[in-house]
Amino acid sequence: MTKINCARVLVADDDATVRLLTVAALEKHQFEVFVADDGAAAWTALQSSKFDLVLLDIEMPGLDGFSLCRKIRDELKSDVPVLLVTGHDDVTSIECAYVAGATDFIAKPINWPLLGHRLRYVLRSYRNVQSLDAAKAHHRAMLRALPDVLLRVDTSGALSEQHGQQNASTATTPALLAEYLPQEAAAKCLRGVQNAVKTGSVQEIEYAIEGVGQKRRFFEGRIAPINQHEALCLVRDVTDRREADQRIVSLAYFDPLTGLPNRASFQELLKLTVYRAERETSRLAVLFLDIDGFKSVNDSFGHTVGDQVLQRVADRLRSSLRLSDSLGRHMIDWVDGTPSVSRLGGDEFTVMLPVIRSPDDAMVVAQRICDAFALPFTIDSQEIILSTSIGISLYPDDASSPQLLVKHADTAMYAAKDLGRSQAHFYSASLTEKAMHRLKMESALRLAMTRDELRVHYQPIVDSNSKRVVCFEALVRWQHPEAGLLPPAQFVTLAEECGLISKLGAVVLRIACADAVRWNDGRNELISVAVNLSALQLSEPTLVADVSAVLSQTGLSPRLLELEITESALVDRSEIALNSLNALRGMGVRIALDDFGTGYSSLAYLRQLPLSSIKIDRSFVENLPGSTADAAIVRTIVALSENLGLNVIGEGVETIAHIQSLTDMGCSSLQGFHFSRPLDYKSLARFLRTPLNFAEPINSV
Repeated sequence: MTKINCARVLVADDDATVRLLTVAALEKHQFEVFVADDGAAAWTALQSSKFDLVLLDIEMPGLDGFSLCRKIRDELKSDVPVLLVTGHDDVTSIECAYVAGATDFIAKPINWPLLGHRLRYVLRSYRNVQSLDAAKAHHRAMLRALPDVLLRVDTSGALSEQHGQQNASTATTPALLAEYLPQEAAAKCLRGVQNAVKTGSVQEIEYAIEGVGQKRRFFEGRIAPINQHEALCLVRDVTDRREADQRIVSLAYFDPLTGLPNRASFQELLKLTVYRAERETSRLAVLFLDIDGFKSVNDSFGHTVGDQVLQRVADRLRSSLRLSDSLGRHMIDWVDGTPSVSRLGGDEFTVMLPVIRSPDDAMVVAQRICDAFALPFTIDSQEIILSTSIGISLYPDDASSPQLLVKHADTAMYAAKDLGRSQAHFYSASLTEKAMHRLKMESALRLAMTRDELRVHYQPIVDSNSKRVVCFEALVRWQHPEAGLLPPAQFVTLAEECGLISKLGAVVLRIACADAVRWNDGRNELISVAVNLSALQLSEPTLVADVSAVLSQTGLSPRLLELEITESALVDRSEIALNSLNALRGMGVRIALDDFGTGYSSLAYLRQLPLSSIKIDRSFVENLPGSTADAAIVRTIVALSENLGLNVIGEGVETIAHIQSLTDMGCSSLQGFHFSRPLDYKSLARFLRTPLNFAEPINSV
């Protein structure tokens, strides 16, 4: 018995006797039979299982055979063979079966010995039809995949057969290859035919055709010999493929935003340039550029404006370097003396100078680039002022490998930023040592967060009228395992640059609030705590929730917490920052503006801020009472604060004269070394037990 009979058959009949006889008859022929006692059960089975044949009784309660057959065709979209069993011998029932989509019918009474054979032949026919359909589909696909043109050509150039259309054909019924193709293409094809016939091997050709009023099109041909006189030439239009290849190259080697060569393109070109410089014993320079303050552009105006700025930057770099649009990997046959500019990513760009006579040449180009940033960038009538910091490394002076040249230029760029930005700086070995130290410090600072190495010290703020301590400002220290106790100047800037400032600020806030609860335990006159907020913390949308959580966890009253912000942190005056400050003030937290007068003071936005205090910067205090200019500034700040209902705190108080001058001018609070240097918590507790003397400095604690 053949394996075809291992097919799955679904039998649906409401007569139990018929079902038993059908199963017995089909299992003799090795069919795997499944039964259903009505149309609904059969429909359920068809939806969940796959069958090779379906045998349906026409007359079943509910869903009859006709209806079920239609559902198989219309809803399941299945072409499974369906045989309808009918007790009628009239033509109408048979026609209805075919209209419903039946493959065949079986009349009752059923000839049981022949039933299995009948189903075998129906299944075999169905599978033969499936094989034929698959073959037809295969052939149709092959025809669709045929080249654009199929030519049969002899060695003289005569065409005996032609299929398809050639875009550039000018002859209506060409008989010769020279009449079908342009002269150069026809000559290539004819040589290919002759070589194929001569060598008996397949030949490949390529040619291009200039279309009239159209773009240039490219073609590939494969020529196979038929006999000693003729060959078959398959020609395909590959213009679209070539364009796709060019797009892939563009994506791989060019920045889609600015159109400049990207990192991969720059690295490849630099490698070639270093190789040439090594052979010719010449010098080259790599300039590494970073846009100063670009992050604030994205934060203030959004990434869409930021992208437009980057495009304008690319245009200025092209203009300042007098570059043409021919910059690109696949357009450079060999390295020449033309400068090349690339975008590495973000706001980082590189400029390579393939040939320089001296380091001064590189500095001239760098200065030209810095000058190009002097004019503001105008985006949608909005003027944006930016600058760039540039690092310069030289071959072979600073490095002999492309990787080190880029790395050293990057290091020099950071040095330029440290020196004040908007300038260029050459690489030196000492910069690498500094960079390695910075990297080591950054790694150690990250560990310090988890090793509980941060310490908080406190400097008192004294009320000038009551002469008592009203607040302690929290100042962070780092108990470095090797270097000892480090002041904030040695790591806070680093924390800002490496993205740790928010985490550091959160640690300080939590410790300071917990300590404030401790020092106020049992006191009648409560002392608040002041904690500095970084610009990054101020811009975070979770700031209010974070502060609220710390107050709840430590149990500190909001009115005993003062958050200090700087004017520079408010330069962008983002809506998030203002909303956060208003929400914190609504909770009862006080807000102080630190270092007032040294940043971007503006009365217009000063009125909008929910401030409780202003801190006069120490630079206006240190020369009192001798400096009449500083005295005038302090009086103005005090008068302004009084009009706005704000408390005024004078910073940098170190002498009796400072106290007398600030008190005479109406400064309500004082802070400085005259009263105490920053104290750890244990020293703070002793300080609070010591009477406060305005006449003598208390530095012995």
